[in-house]
Amino acid sequence: MKTYNMDDAADFLGLKPSSVMQYARRGMLGRQGTDGEFYFNQKELMEYRKERKKTGPTETEWKNRFDKRYGKGKYNWVRAALENPSVHYRDIAAKLGVTTKYVYKLRQMLRPELDIPEMRAAATRYQHKKRLLENELVGSFCKAAYANGFKRPEITAISTGKDLRRSALKLRGKKVLLRKATRQSHLPGARGRITYLITRPEEQADYIFYAMSGRKFLFIPYIHMQPARTTIYAAKDSLYAIFMDSFDSFHPSEGQGKTSQGGFTRKNKLRFQEA
Repeated sequence: MKTYNMDDAADFLGLKPSSVMQYARRGMLGRQGTDGEFYFNQKELMEYRKERKKTGPTETEWKNRFDKRYGKGKYNWVRAALENPSVHYRDIAAKLGVTTKYVYKLRQMLRPELDIPEMRAAATRYQHKKRLLENELVGSFCKAAYANGFKRPEITAISTGKDLRRSALKLRGKKVLLRKATRQSHLPGARGRITYLITRPEEQADYIFYAMSGRKFLFIPYIHMQPARTTIYAAKDSLYAIFMDSFDSFHPSEGQGKTSQGGFTRKNKLRFQEA
């Protein structure tokens, strides 16, 4: 029976000599000669290779092969990326220079324990949230709310079943419609003041947030908006000054038309068409 030394045995098995050495020291392969070196007979190597085809390579062997082919550290990166719902398979494929189909095979080989339906659901939720936060109007509302003392958990999204609404949010459980005030130029009677045109939406809500130019905004209780279009002036002496750049009209218990500072009540309704 033919006998192999360490290097020849490694070539025969397609492994690194260091891996074969570990198996030999554990008594799994070969025998140690009087000179201290390990030797392997052909029969045991053939049996071991046959068994390896059934069980597949060990995780260490997988890692070494993978890092050698795709770069150092890529094995651990891929394992982490496969369980991260924010990383799409096509992103992994582009990183490794392979096809998306091959990434699915990698998932089956490296992370067979992953719950695919749950992973897909998590990835979908992440994409919905990402699109929501990228919306300009949503961003304006969140920045304004944070600047006025509200915390992130107090702002929640409204689901449509398939996606998240980008025209409405909830603030401490109260529904807020998000709209953009239309800036008007050369309006008769404006006398050089910056003017905006706002319209009350047909959809019912507790409040309406109107984004204006720059970081300015209006936050108005829905019941105090008249159905017709309303012209407002962006000035301190405006009838709408108490609603500008302030959330003072918000009241979590009543939700409609009362300020925390007592400056606006339902009995003190404003005239909605400014002169």
